[in-house]
Amino acid sequence: MGIAEGIWRQQNVFALFTTPEGKSFGKSAQRLWDELAANQLIITVEGETDNYDLDKIQGQAEQESVELYNSVVRKARARARNRIFALQTSYLARKSSLARIGLDAVRESRRRELEKEYATRLAEINLMNDALPDLSCLFLAWITAE
Repeated sequence: MGIAEGIWRQQNVFALFTTPEGKSFGKSAQRLWDELAANQLIITVEGETDNYDLDKIQGQAEQESVELYNSVVRKARARARNRIFALQTSYLARKSSLARIGLDAVRESRRRELEKEYATRLAEINLMNDALPDLSCLFLAWITAE
């Protein structure tokens, strides 16, 4: 399962390994995923199957990924706060430098441009802050031991 958040598209992988009886093994899932990602696992494809209940798997993933989901939300909100602070600092510095422009019409034009740019960027950051992460299935495999 992957958790992607907002426009920033930070992707977090949440591995889920379940048995047909519904038991879940988090550490085994992460180990298998790491080995798959590092290409250290030998895989033989024996065909496709529809012998699974995607809704049940999605439900298990949602239950087990609550901590990761909350962590992604906290990090996204912290990143938004940092970006808003940096934007405000930049805005104030740029606004104060406008005072050095001698021509009133030019200074006023630059001030309007700066305020428009600030409002647009602030709206983008707020949109990213309000976006909720999305949990989706990235890869589904039926694994049998040999």
